[in-house]
Amino acid sequence: MSIEIIGHTEQRESLARLWATSSLPSALLFSGPKGIGKSLVARELAGLIFCDERKTFQNKACGQCHSCNVFNSGNMPDFYILDSGEKDESAIARVRGLLYSLHLRSFSSTYRVVILDQVEKMSLQACNVLLKSLEEPKPNSFFILISSNPSRLPITVRSRCQDWRFNPLSTEEMQELLRNQPELIQHNEASDWSINELITLADGAPANLGKLASELELWEEIKQRLDKTFNGDLASGLEYVTQISKNKDLLPDFLHLARIHARQRMLKSKDSLSALKWSYALANFISAEYLIFERNLNSAYVLNAIIADLFSYPDLDVDYALKHNEHLIAKMVV
Repeated sequence: MSIEIIGHTEQRESLARLWATSSLPSALLFSGPKGIGKSLVARELAGLIFCDERKTFQNKACGQCHSCNVFNSGNMPDFYILDSGEKDESAIARVRGLLYSLHLRSFSSTYRVVILDQVEKMSLQACNVLLKSLEEPKPNSFFILISSNPSRLPITVRSRCQDWRFNPLSTEEMQELLRNQPELIQHNEASDWSINELITLADGAPANLGKLASELELWEEIKQRLDKTFNGDLASGLEYVTQISKNKDLLPDFLHLARIHARQRMLKSKDSLSALKWSYALANFISAEYLIFERNLNSAYVLNAIIADLFSYPDLDVDYALKHNEHLIAKMVV
């Protein structure tokens, strides 16, 4: 079943033109934030590659030919999708098995397409296995690597791919998405919220709409606690982030929503000092994700530092701050 894609028009049209002119590279890297539709664009491109009427329908698959019907039913034998999130030995074996199958005779199509999702989570050994296929691609084989953090990929892998950057959907595109797919928020606590509030929380990522109901209480608490801290209640902020730091599953959602709130407060600030304070908080929350999940720093330590930093800002002199543009979390990165 085909899915209507909202947004990423420029990238989709450019990819279709490359395919129509036989200029599509054998290895592509789709990079951008999680949940914005990179994998949907990858599947759309794969469908176009397999379409029997590719010369007639140059910008999209026809959706009616035999190959399109097989592809849309999920039974295309020459189409491979691998989620690279697991790093165990079986993950490496799956990569080896997939690459080995590319050397076998094609089942039904002239082409083969491989989509590797969350490729930044592949182990170094798995990346080395993949590298040889990227360096010496089989004829008519295409690799589409999808990553929300391409900097984690070995430079040897990235250099073999043409990089395509995808951005979060605009407010207008998110509004169109909700008009076309109202079921995304129906029968959901989130349906009582305004469309603009839902779009703000989704942060340009359609995938976030599905989990808004579970985040509403967290969102309200985050706004309240951060504002209290900003206004001088250090104890409230420290107590809250200490609780959050003990729940590893909640940390990504907390950091995501905290960034949104800090950005909102920064943009809506009526004076330059408040805007500067919240810009530091935003930078801290962005750095925190790297420090906690990549550098494995203690989450309680990092979050407490952010709260202490936010609390200290009421006494900040704006001229001094602009001359000494350092915030506490940035020092941890060094």
